[in-house]
Order: sequence, then C-alpha cells, then structure tokens
Amino acid sequence: MFLAFWGGQLYGEWLALSAAIGYLALLDLGMQTYVVNRMCQAYARGRLDELHRDLHSAIEIFAAVAVVGLAAVTAFVALAPVGRLFNLQRTSPHVAGLSLVLLGMNVVLNSIPMGLVGGLYRATGAYARGQMIGNGLRLVQFVVTAAVVWLWTSVATLAAGWVAMNTVGIVLILSDLRRFRPEVRLDLSAGSWRHGARLVGPALLFLLFGIASAMNLQGMVLVVNSFLGAVAVVQFVTIRTVANVVPQGIGIVNSALWPEITVVDARGERERLVRLSQWLVKANVSVAVLAALLIRFVGPDLYRLWTGRQVVFEPRVLDLFLIQVVLMAIWNASGLPLLAINRQHAYAWLMLVNSVVSIGLALALVRSFGLIGVALGSVLADVVCNLLVVPWLLSRALERPVVSFLLTSVAAPLIIGAVLLVLVEGAEPFLGASAWRLVGVPIVMIGFYGIATYRFSLDEQERRLIRGMPRRVRAGLP
Repeated sequence: MFLAFWGGQLYGEWLALSAAIGYLALLDLGMQTYVVNRMCQAYARGRLDELHRDLHSAIEIFAAVAVVGLAAVTAFVALAPVGRLFNLQRTSPHVAGLSLVLLGMNVVLNSIPMGLVGGLYRATGAYARGQMIGNGLRLVQFVVTAAVVWLWTSVATLAAGWVAMNTVGIVLILSDLRRFRPEVRLDLSAGSWRHGARLVGPALLFLLFGIASAMNLQGMVLVVNSFLGAVAVVQFVTIRTVANVVPQGIGIVNSALWPEITVVDARGERERLVRLSQWLVKANVSVAVLAALLIRFVGPDLYRLWTGRQVVFEPRVLDLFLIQVVLMAIWNASGLPLLAINRQHAYAWLMLVNSVVSIGLALALVRSFGLIGVALGSVLADVVCNLLVVPWLLSRALERPVVSFLLTSVAAPLIIGAVLLVLVEGAEPFLGASAWRLVGVPIVMIGFYGIATYRFSLDEQERRLIRGMPRRVRAGLP
C-alpha cells in the first residue's frame, strides 16, 4: 500500500525517519527485559511484594526518562537541518520535524511503558492472553496505517495515528490487567527511586542488546539511505522483510518458552533446563532451514506480487539474508536461555561487538557492492562474532560440552537442509513457471524435510512428543 499510494520516494523517507527515531527505544535502559524476568521469578516463588517493588520502581524511572527523551527530540528538531540530514525530497522539514516529535512520543510515552506493563502477562503465567491482546493491537495498527496511507500522503498524519492508537492500547491493557490479575497492583505505592536506581545497573546489559539491534536494523537503513538513497532503502527493507518472516515466526515460539525457562531455572530444575535449551535450538534451526529453503524457492515470485513489480528484486541480497536467518537461528536460540535466566553479561557485549562490526563492514562494502555489500557485511559479522561463541556461552552455563551440544541440536537440520537444497536446485530447470512450482513443490519440500527430520534429527523422546500431539489437541477440544 505504501508503494501504491505514496510511491517509493515518500515511503523511503518515512522509513528513514522511523529508523532514526527508533533509537529512542534504547531509553528503556534494558529494564523491560530485566524487570520482567525478575517479576516472573518473583511470581513463580509467590513473592508479590518483590514483583510490586520492581514494577513500580521501574515505572518511576521510565517517567523521568520520557521527559528527558521528549526534550531531546524537540531540541534536535528545532536545531538540526532535518531536510538535509535525511535527504528529503517529498517531505518538508517542518512536516518531518513534527513527525519525529510524534514518533518520539509514541516510543517514550507508549511503547516503552507498554512493554513493561504488557510483560505482566508473561510474568504471571498468562502469556497466551497477552499475546492475543498484542495481536489485536497490531491488527488495529495495521488497519490505522492502511487507512492513513490511503487517505493522506503525510508522514506526520501517520505518526499521529500511531500515537493515538497506542495510547488507547495501553489504557485497554491497564483495564484488562486490573480485572484479570487483581492481585497485581498497578499504582506506584511500592516503588522507590532508590530501588529503581539499583535495577538500572544490571539492566544496562540488556540495553546493549537494544543498542545492537538498533544498529543492525535502523543503522543499516541509515547507511543505505546515506549512500544509495531513499529508493534503495525501500528495496533493502522489503527484501529484508521477506527474509525476516522466518525469525518473526520463530520468535512467537521463543517468546512462549522464555517464561517457562525462567520459571524452571528459578525452581532449580537443572536437567529440565538443559533439555528445554537443546530442544529450543534444534527446533529453531529446523524451522529456519526449511523456511529459508521455501522462501528462496517461491520468494522471488511472492516479492514481485507483493510490491506490484514497482521495486527491483535483487536475488543475491535475498540469498544473503536467508543465510543470515539460518545462522541467526543457531546463535539466537542459544542466547535466549541466557537471557531468560539473567546470565547475559558476555552475550550482551558480544552482540554490541557484532553490531559495530556489521556497521563497519557495511560502510566498507557499500560503495563497491551496493546493497549486496551491506547485506554481506551483516552476514560476515554474524559468522565472526556469534555463530560459535554464543552456543559456547550457553554450553558453559549449562555445564555441557559445546561440541556435543552442537552435534545434538544443529548438525542434523543443516545436513537435511543441504540435501534438500541440492535436490531442489537440480530439479528447478525442469519446473518452469507453473502452479505446480508455487504450490506442489513447496508441499513436497515440506513433506521431505518433515520425514527426514523425524527420522534422523529427533530423538525418541521428541518423537513420542510429536506422536502424542493429536491426542493432546483432541483432549483440548470442547
């Protein structure tokens, strides 16, 4: 819709402005993740007083941060040459400045506190309810975005729509929590500035993850915008979005397991923690490999359909992003248990190094190789910094040998994926552009990969779990 109603230039300018203001999310100081972990542990042990003290103290800190953040954005808009900084052609500096202020309000007044308060669902064992409410709010945001893009060609109007929608969303969440979890108080009576300040120190390690994520996501967009222009930003972001369907889908499962891992660790169930971690990595890698192969096969056709052929497709950029998706499945799944049990120190610094290396390589390669250079820089940084180091950190925390951990969790999915890739590449010249190519072949790929995974990747306990799924589903039906 953005491309159809706004065009590539205006859409690229919106992406650049959004990417720049996205750095304000770092003002949560890493406290969202750290405090929600602590609240989950406190609730599992029945210590509501600790939960309230952490929650209320964090909210007080966030209130102060919101004032500072908005003041900084306002000063930047008033003093900086916004139009020249963002290479704006369709958007006036005045409208761009207003958009930055509104997007800043959306982050510091809505997104940051909403993440903390919404984390109460995960902390109190109601993850499914929180996810359902979150999905509903995301659907509303999609509808609001579509309506604004259709009716107005103004980035400021869209930013204002986001602020209004998210403000209503946080009010609804607060109302639901009061009814659903009446034992959890949402006032500030148990909080204190002193306790909030004590939370900031350990939470800053989680801030490093936010900095790294912002540099890898928004930073890459800003590099592309600076060297290649707004239209190239649209090309880069849309291709990356196609590949990122995989980690977004995997993230749903990971988010559901996060509180379970936290609770298991809080109860001292070491063997179950090891088992959950191994299963998590194996499941992530298996799904990522299959999804990457499917996207590589049908992605180009879906991309052209999605963009209405208004954006030039670059297959080599997609291939690099898909390679990164598989690599990310290995180290990201290995890192999640470290985050869930607050053993994130080395992992946090490693992610920051990864982001610096990614940006450095992107800057070094973008002039010679364009978008391919930016994507390649990100992949090389993952290989150098994360691929083997994060699994080693997890193995050390679990007191398990890293080699056996990788062989158990990673080797089989990668081998099965490599075999399937060779078979598909060999058959592709004979398939042509038919419905069978877009529908039948993916079904065959899924069947082959599923059977091979069941036979060669899963152990007997995991096979029993798979065989018992239909029975558990039937038992849950009314």
